[in-house]
Amino acid sequence: MGEATSLADRKRRAGQRLLLTLPAHGLDDDLRALAGELQPGGFVLPAAAAQETEQLWELGRELRSLVSDARPPVVAARHGGAGARLLGATDWPPLRWVGNVGDLRQTEALGAAWGAELRAWGVDLWLAEVADVDQLGRDGVVGEEAFGGGPREVARQVAALVRGARGAGVGVALGPFPGRGGCRAPEPVAEGAVARLPWVDKEREELWHEDLLPFRAGLEPGAAAARAVLLGLVEVPALEEGVPACMNGALVRGQLRERAGHTGLVLAAGFEDARLRARHPLEARASAVTEATVDLVELPADLHAAVDAFEAFVRLQEEDPAQDDLAEDSERRLRRWREAVLLRRPPPPPPGTVGGMAHKHLALGLVGRGRP
Repeated sequence: MGEATSLADRKRRAGQRLLLTLPAHGLDDDLRALAGELQPGGFVLPAAAAQETEQLWELGRELRSLVSDARPPVVAARHGGAGARLLGATDWPPLRWVGNVGDLRQTEALGAAWGAELRAWGVDLWLAEVADVDQLGRDGVVGEEAFGGGPREVARQVAALVRGARGAGVGVALGPFPGRGGCRAPEPVAEGAVARLPWVDKEREELWHEDLLPFRAGLEPGAAAARAVLLGLVEVPALEEGVPACMNGALVRGQLRERAGHTGLVLAAGFEDARLRARHPLEARASAVTEATVDLVELPADLHAAVDAFEAFVRLQEEDPAQDDLAEDSERRLRRWREAVLLRRPPPPPPGTVGGMAHKHLALGLVGRGRP
């Protein structure tokens, strides 16, 4: 298969591996030209996009115009809780407060509200960093952005949240896999030294029954399944020492795809993180994420980083037929995701949905019942 692949095929597949993060100011001529040349798999809206709802919708329309209609780009964004918010969003409470309420109907309604706001902005895929289990309290890195500290209860909450969001028609990339709930806050490092990524100090079976339980719940087969997973910037030494999640085949292939049965998309955040770049050259990172069956890599608003990653993915396909085949598998999964999510969703809600009275009422109710 790989030997018969043309250079045009390899370039197309390399472009489809890229999720380009937009700069805060949105599109400029250089980025328009780059998108036209690389034909990326998608774009990520900046965390604090300074556009109104109508402007964001128009931005999404322009992004789609830059890429072939045969492979419409995925427009992704982070949103919700006390984390990333786009302009005009409802002032939602932290996930811990929602978990304190303990009402799955309210959690599902929250997921539907977040999904509706994302759809009103023209977003296709929610980068939903909601599946952490807070196991260390003040000694950990999660804080109030976890539903709670019990894996089973967090799993129920995550499944309800995903069900609500999927009902609103937005795709969900459930993250940050495999969870940060067991990661301690990083210690300071000496000047000039490279900080280590947070690590999950768990054995394989502990990880499966605790940290991975919310992911397994959110990925349960069915119309309301998440269909995508977002990898976190963590290490899992019990599975592979010194290797970030996105390069860890034992984690992604072994635990997520083979054991949990996930056949959908896998996305990697932080592919260009300074801690990864200091320890793993670009070619090694690109090769490892492909072998781990990662489909899309999130890149910063840096034109040079995008071009370098694109060229690395092309070279790897040229040099190794196995990489060629794996890139084809990723393209096939992305195509199936588009068919399942983009072609089978209700029309977007009106712009007034964002920050509207119904959402404010839901948020106030959750604050009133869930505030510690």
